[in-house]
Order: sequence, then structure tokens, then C-alpha cells
Amino acid sequence: MYERFLEKWFGVDPARERDHRPPDHPMVRIGHQVRASRVHASLTQRQVEDLTGIDQTVISRLENGKGANMPLGRFATLLIAIDAEIRPSERRVPSWMAPLLILDNDPRADHRGDQEDPPGGG
Repeated sequence: MYERFLEKWFGVDPARERDHRPPDHPMVRIGHQVRASRVHASLTQRQVEDLTGIDQTVISRLENGKGANMPLGRFATLLIAIDAEIRPSERRVPSWMAPLLILDNDPRADHRGDQEDPPGGG
């Protein structure tokens, strides 16, 4: 009976995994970060819809961790509109990946793109 109540009044299908994601699920974490950024920007979901063209219901589902089948370009548009950065959860970097990463505050970063070409073009 409770399951039918959930499905009828809240659109929650107990058989669907996305309606029962745990708080540490990546989509739930991303949704919380998106909501926090939107609220920090003092925007409502409707205002974000007007800015991006992304339907308010899609934004709501994303913020609630229920996901949305949203192309990456549209998701990037949403993040830009609310001035958001999505941060991964605190996890150790795998040992094989550490040498490949150069952090902004790493003194070993040589920023080759910031250097001028030497005289003579070479």
C-alpha cells in the first residue's frame, strides 16, 4: 500500500533504483553541489531555466539526485549559469595517476603555454 502511495503521489517507483539512491551516490552528491551553487547564486530553478533553456523539472530531478539524461554540453551550460564547480569526493589519487597530474599550486608545473616564443620563431 505504501509503495502505491509513493508512486501515485510522489512519482516514486520503488522498483527503480534512481528513486532510492543512498546519500553517498555520485548523482546525489552532484545534485547537492548543483543546488548549493544555485542557491549561493540567489537563483530559483525557474530563473536557471530562463537562463539556460533547461526545463525546471530536469533541474529539480538533477538536484534531487534522481539524475537527468542531460548531454554534457547542457550540463556545462547549467554549471556556467550558476557559477558552479563540481568537486569530486575526497578520495586518494591512485598511484598510477599521480605522476600524470600537475596541480595549479605545484612548483614543478612549467606552464609552457604561458611562455613567449624565443626570438627567431624557434
